[in-house]
Order: sequence, then C-alpha cells, then structure tokens
Amino acid sequence: MLSRTANNTTKQPCSGRSTPPEIAVRILSLAHEGWTRKAIAKECGVSDKFVTSICHKNGFRFPRGGRSTPPEIADRILSLARQGWTRKAIVKECGVSDMTVTTICHKNGFRFPRGGDQYGNKSQQETPSWVYEERFQAAFRKRRALRGDNLD
Repeated sequence: MLSRTANNTTKQPCSGRSTPPEIAVRILSLAHEGWTRKAIAKECGVSDKFVTSICHKNGFRFPRGGRSTPPEIADRILSLARQGWTRKAIVKECGVSDMTVTTICHKNGFRFPRGGDQYGNKSQQETPSWVYEERFQAAFRKRRALRGDNLD
C-alpha cells in the first residue's frame, strides 16, 4: 500500500535494495485483503519468509495461531462441562483435543474439579505413610545394588 508522508507526498513501501517496489506493493495489498503468507508467496513467486519480511518492514503483522474452534462446539463443551462431564468424556463426545477443552473452559471461567490431594494423587490419601517409606527404601536399595555399592 502506498502511504502519505508529512508533506503529503506518496512514498513507496520498504522493499529492500533488490526488490522491485511493485512486488512489495502487491504483497502488502494481498496481505491487507486477508491472504495467507503461503498464498501470497505462491502468487508473487517469492518465499513466505520474504513475504513476512516485507510485511514486517511495513508494519503489517499476520495473525498468529491456528484454526479457531467453531462456536457450536465451544458452546457444547461448556454445556457438557457445566453438566458435570469429565474432561476425557467431553473430548470423546466433541472430537477435540484435551487442551482445546481445557482452554475453552478456562477462558470462560470454568475449572474442572481436581481429584485427590493438591497434587492430583488419589491413592496417597488412602495409603499410610509407612507404605511409601518402605517403597522408597526398596527403590533406594535397588539403585545401590545396580551401581554395585555396598549395602552395609
């Protein structure tokens, strides 16, 4: 896109020493129309890294991120979460990833209840501490034996 300077003259976009200004203008106009980097690169016969470079020099930033989740699916995820479904059940029902379910719920202020103690370990609540101490000691003895250290 051509821009106006302070003294009301038009200036060519930044394009580098060897790039014809027409290509830079074409790249910027396609970018402002909403084309993707790869589509612009294919259309103009340049690399997508070059397209990014020209756009950045001229203050245009391509949007980041992947596809957005359709609103119908997001609404379905939230309604199932509010009904008390587990995260894994929602993933299977809606056909999206676990991270998508978590992100949508967190953005909308819903948190899944955590099981167990603060570390998410349910078995630790029922098992006495001496069992864990014995397991630790057994694992320690096994590691020492594998290294060949004397156990005495």
